[in-house]
Amino acid sequence: MKEAFRNLMEMNPQNLIPEVYISLLIIWVMVVISCVWSVLGSRMNGVLKAFWAIAIVALPLVGALAYSLFCFTRLDFRMLSSRAELAKQLSDSKKRAKAAAADRGITA
Repeated sequence: MKEAFRNLMEMNPQNLIPEVYISLLIIWVMVVISCVWSVLGSRMNGVLKAFWAIAIVALPLVGALAYSLFCFTRLDFRMLSSRAELAKQLSDSKKRAKAAAADRGITA
């Protein structure tokens, strides 16, 4: 039992079935495509785009992780506050519309 658990924890190839490898490959391809698509659609200069695209493809796990951290540090969080503000305004306008309808005797 100890031997089987140790083999499982060591991720020996004999313990993994081909479907696991295939699913990991599909996930990796999706992450790489997503990162490269993000790089090409960003507002970086051409040299920086080329650097990130090459880094992501040449160093798949490290490149994608580094790019994700790079994007997270450059994130503009003002969008989140503006969304919350927009949701609050929408909620307020719905309340005003219901109050106006109630004043007129209309039920919604």
